[in-house]
Amino acid sequence: MKSKISVLLIISLLMLSLCGCSGGEEVVVSYEEGDETLRADMLFEEGSTAELKLLCKTMSGNNDDPETRDNFFYYILIKIASIAENEEEDKYETALEVMDTCLKLPLTQAVVSDGLKQCYRIIDGKLTEKTKEYLIGRWRRTDTTLMSGAVIEVIRSGDSLEAKIMGLPDDESLRFRIGDTKWTNIQFANHQKFFFSDLSTEEIDGIENYYKDEAAAVYVYSEAVANINFNNDTITVSYEKSDMTSGANQIWVKLGSGHEEAGYDELLAENEQQSAAEEAEDALVPEETIDETDVN
Repeated sequence: MKSKISVLLIISLLMLSLCGCSGGEEVVVSYEEGDETLRADMLFEEGSTAELKLLCKTMSGNNDDPETRDNFFYYILIKIASIAENEEEDKYETALEVMDTCLKLPLTQAVVSDGLKQCYRIIDGKLTEKTKEYLIGRWRRTDTTLMSGAVIEVIRSGDSLEAKIMGLPDDESLRFRIGDTKWTNIQFANHQKFFFSDLSTEEIDGIENYYKDEAAAVYVYSEAVANINFNNDTITVSYEKSDMTSGANQIWVKLGSGHEEAGYDELLAENEQQSAAEEAEDALVPEETIDETDVN
């Protein structure tokens, strides 16, 4: 059974720019059903992301049968475009991980790589909007610094987000104030990562200060990056500049999530394990590479 989809149809449905037309004729992407596509379809339905990614890596190295290999990746493009078109939200995360894997592989068809990139932007954009809604609310800091126990509230500010300080530890050395804007200039890299400016400390005459005195506030913002772990409802914050040390490794837990009782070491270990697992998966790229003459 042959399944096909016009690239122009994908463009009209998803506002994509997968490829152009040659000689006035639309480019049609199609695939023949086979063992590999049927297995991939089953894995999509099951949400078996790890197995799907491994199958993609295996198929990319199938240079002995380039027709079957290319047919498989045509299927991947059509499947993911269909997920985006039909707004199958339960498959978004799987689709993103599969695309992330595929785009690191030596794909032989430009229409596939270009199409996957556009589908990635669309699906990630939809999930980013959901992430913004998820972030709204209160978060408590848990780490080994004097700021552990502080509470911020993420709120909407126009078309953007910002975080206000709502609670502070009982420590006279802290010069933050309730109502201070802790996070501002939030910009999303993707639905799991954002960049922002973090209200931080400034060292004056060897002493870290948040304010010079009670009358004149000194707002010092450091450029930071935040990674979201939805599994344990945490945000891990680090500073982009390596010379920043105070508060350079923060973990914030969402209040009401059920994870706020977990300790800093436990949460940090979970996040590090997840990062290590993702890096290990990315390393499983087939050693065999495609012949450059086979690239369209």
